[in-house]
Amino acid sequence: MNKLNKIFLIIILILIIILIVAINRCFYFANAYKSVATNMMHLTEKANQIEKDYNRNTENVKIEIVKSSLTPTGATILITDNNEFPYIWKETYYLEKKENGSWKKLDLLQNPNFSDSIYKVNKNNQIEQVLNWNDIYGTLSKGTYRVIKYVYTSDSDIYFDSEEFEI
Repeated sequence: MNKLNKIFLIIILILIIILIVAINRCFYFANAYKSVATNMMHLTEKANQIEKDYNRNTENVKIEIVKSSLTPTGATILITDNNEFPYIWKETYYLEKKENGSWKKLDLLQNPNFSDSIYKVNKNNQIEQVLNWNDIYGTLSKGTYRVIKYVYTSDSDIYFDSEEFEI
């Protein structure tokens, strides 16, 4: 066997080894993906079951505006969550304005920098949250508004609107 044939044979063997390793890796990643997908499905099912076990009901939640706190630049809201296991409430909110009988989400002046803090209900099943929307929305003009708060559940986001308020 001449030298050129030996080099050609070595190159063929190296290519076969690379091909075997690549195929092996593909099967490894395919199995790993399948395993992750299966685990995610089981976790989602568990989370859904926990949500059902909590027996939460949106009818048990009310968001009120503390009238004495209301200004064109902010307000305090009072969230009453009478569920046995209250929702997990965060700082996040947005404002809507009633225009021609329809609710329109207000445009932001800048993106809000909400913290990831979690609010817990007190002994009266309430949370008081001070909202200062001046940096986010500016000073509100005359009109009818509402605050929208939402919570994350295993199935989806649930949106709650406050009572309407007038500026």
